Parts: sequence; C-alpha cells; structure tokens
Amino acid sequence: MYPAAFIDAVLERLHEAPEREAFRDGRGAVARGELFAASGRFAYGLLQQGVRSGDRMLLGLPPDRRHVVALVGALRLGVVVVPLHPKSKLREVQHLLWDAGPRVVCAEAPLADLVRASSAAVRTLDVEALAAPAPRPGDADEIELVTEHAGAAARPDDRALILYTSGTTGKPKGALHTQGSLAANTAALRAAWRMGPDDRLVLCLPLHHLHGLVVGVLNCLAAGTPFTFEPDFDAERVLARLVESRATLFFGVPAMYARLVAAAERRDDAIAPLVPDSMRLFISGSAPLAPALKREFERRFGHAILERYGATEIGIALSQSPDEARPAGAVGRPLDGVETRVVADEGAGASAGASAANADEGELWVRGPSLFRGYFDDEEATAKALHDGWYRTGDLVRREDDGSFRILGRLSTDLIKVKGHRVGALEVEAALAEHPRVAEVAVVGVPDEECGEVPVAFVRARGVALSVEELLEHARAVLAPYQVPRRIVIVDELPRAGPGKVDKKSLQARARGG
Repeated sequence: MYPAAFIDAVLERLHEAPEREAFRDGRGAVARGELFAASGRFAYGLLQQGVRSGDRMLLGLPPDRRHVVALVGALRLGVVVVPLHPKSKLREVQHLLWDAGPRVVCAEAPLADLVRASSAAVRTLDVEALAAPAPRPGDADEIELVTEHAGAAARPDDRALILYTSGTTGKPKGALHTQGSLAANTAALRAAWRMGPDDRLVLCLPLHHLHGLVVGVLNCLAAGTPFTFEPDFDAERVLARLVESRATLFFGVPAMYARLVAAAERRDDAIAPLVPDSMRLFISGSAPLAPALKREFERRFGHAILERYGATEIGIALSQSPDEARPAGAVGRPLDGVETRVVADEGAGASAGASAANADEGELWVRGPSLFRGYFDDEEATAKALHDGWYRTGDLVRREDDGSFRILGRLSTDLIKVKGHRVGALEVEAALAEHPRVAEVAVVGVPDEECGEVPVAFVRARGVALSVEELLEHARAVLAPYQVPRRIVIVDELPRAGPGKVDKKSLQARARGG
C-alpha cells in the first residue's frame, strides 16, 4: 500500500533514526534530524513570507543542502515546487515565470538577478536565513509547531511538483505531479531496486529533471538511502567518490557511462579498484544506451548496467530486474501499479489476431498511479496527451515473449520509412556503434523523392581519425541495404536537448539543409 502522500514517507524516514546521515554535500554530512528541523523552520519561514499551500515556488539552487531543505520544507507546507536549472537563461526563466506564476524563488546570482529583472512580484528567498534556528523563544515555539505538524494534512491529490519538459517539440510544458503520483512512483522504484538505508547513492544528475530530482533525491529520502552530491560530472572524480563513499548505487545517463569507460581506458591499474565491492547497481536512463557501450562497460567494470524507461509525465514505468539477465536494448517490465498498452499504427506489423491496442509492436501507452495529472494550466495539451486515462508516450516499442519491452525509438524522429520498409534509428545507431572507433552516433530520417525517407547518421569519433568511407563499409557489412545511411557526417559533438538526450530535431534540420 502506498503512503497517503509522498511527504509522509519522507517524514517517517527522518523520524526513524534522526542521528543517521540523510545526505552529503560539499560541506559535509547532514543528519536526518537536522534535515527534519531545518525543513520545518523553512516551512515556517515561508508562512511568514505569506506563502501558503498551493502557491508555487521556483527552486533553482545548485545541488547542496539548501536545495534539499527548501524542497522538503516546501512539500511539507503543501507548496508546489517548480525546479529549474541554476544556469537557466533569460528566455527559460521568463517562460516559467509566466507559465507557472510562482510567488517566490530560491536561487542565487546570476539566476536570482534574472528573476528580479523579469518580475518584481516574485520574491527571492534566502534558504539558510529562513532555516536558521529561531532567534527568540516565541519564534522557536511557533517553528516547533510547524516542524511537528507540517505535512500531516497532506492528501494524495495535493499538487506537489511541476516538472517542465525539454521543449524540443514546442514550448516547454509543466507536467503536474501530486503527492500521490510521487508516492506511487518512488514506492515502486524502492521495491523494484530493493533500495533501503544500507544503500548509498553517488548522485551526479541535474536536479531540474525527473531523473535527478525524483529518482535520485526524493526517492532516496523516502527510502532512507543516504546520497552524496557530486556536481559537474567528472569521470575521474566520480570513480574516486564511488570508492571513498563505499557506494552501492549509481544513476547515470549514457554519456556519463561513456566517459567512465574512457576514464577506465586511461587507467593503468587493475579493473577491480575502479569500483568498490559494495557496488550493487549501475542504472541508466533518460536516453537509449548503446549495446556496444553496455558491453564495454561490463567488460571493464564487471557490472551489467540496469536499464529502465520513464518520462517526465509518467515517472519510471519500466525497469529491468536486479535478479535477472539485463539484455542490451531492453528496458524490462512494468513496475508495480503500471499498466501498459501497445497500440499498432497502420503497417506496424501486429501479430495475427492481435487487436490494435494489444499489438507486439507499436506506440507505448501507459497509465497508473504514478501518472502526471496533466500539464499545468494547459487543458488543450493535456487533452492531446491523455486518452481515457492513458498517456501516449510517442515511443515505438516491441513487446517480447517474456513481457519485457524494447524501445525502438521516438515515432517523431526515430521511425524512418524507406521504400515501405520501417527502419528504426536506434537499430542503425547500435550497428554503427559497433565500430571500435565510434564514440557516439545519432541517426535521423530526412525526406527523399525516390525513397520517401532516408537515414542520415551523425557520428562522433573516439579520439582518432575516422573516415566516412570506412564507416559506410562497416554499415554495409552489418545492415540491410535499406538501413544503410544515405549520408554520414563526422561531428565534434552531438547537440543535447536534456540530460543525456540528443537533440534530433536540430539534427534533422541540419540534415535537411544538406
């Protein structure tokens, strides 16, 4: 049974053993009891500033104790948290101010300056000042009251979090999550990955997206799992932190795992010292993990990366199991409480006798208690995304015989129709990535008069010269003729549209431009 509200699980963990470590930042460890008290004082400070349950608060602090105190304190009071990157630019800041309508913001310069210049109505808060011990006895009594009771009246349907999408398919939209949807998703993750107080996570992910904030910080707080912030990902430093902290968990995106492999290649010492024997799970998400990278990581580190699938709107919906084989390209089965439907479009190749909504291959639809409650103040976008309680993910999947799923790519960018053949961009990417001198690859489809569409590949080399002719020869040896890219472009870097995500819309535009 899920907690009535997400904050209940967090407060329960903080109460259980107040002397135990909750998390660690650059200034050292923060105990559970310390976080409980500081977040209560911050909640009281919000009340003094006129902030009430249901109001919105922008949270743009770097990954440190101020961020966690403000996050927990706001959720305890029923304030809706709107995360944004500490290095956000003016356009993004103005959009969130206009769209979310926050009353206050927790940020430091230069982000705080951008907010002040854009809106005189939004007040900037000093988290450490609001969370500081009370200067007068009377204040201490009132703070104690808030500390003891804030969050006690939270309900599953209370708004808790607005996570903004990357905006690659239009303006960024705010996916609204409730206390109930956060409780359902984090409880399912804790059960699937068997997370608990004996684990320790090294967390390098940004905190304005689902992966870092919900799967990382909030999930760990509810599980009682201590975590260590390691901002500004540096592969060598992360490897040292894993050993130093006796970590058991690491959550990353494929680009991080590629850099860890590169760091291992530069090392002269044995494989074993790279990670401690305490390590239990390396988990990857937010973008497709190339099979070649997964195999190379396992060869060098002795761990098979666990893959999972999620989205801002649905949380984490599918995951491989820690107890079973983790084949490359597969993302596992539905988590507890998650329902799935595979809807075949015309020509999707549903198995004989299968209905369009029970196909082996097609678009993945998801519903369940972890689903978002719509886009904030955007009924039109919500109506397009939700159909009778089902969320259309826009991802093309294949259902395997064992009930697990393979992600074949985005319907909008990864399904390429070449002379009637359905070409999955991820399959072409995986084939090209098998070349030993390919570090990263992205494939997109572009219109073609003769073929309808053709694949175009953008390739980043692994630090050495790599010719287009050599890659084409490799592609012809491992791919069907209609899958071979019509054109290959060698690039220094691939554009990004989120944590680990390649911006394929911009690559399509570049490919169309010749």
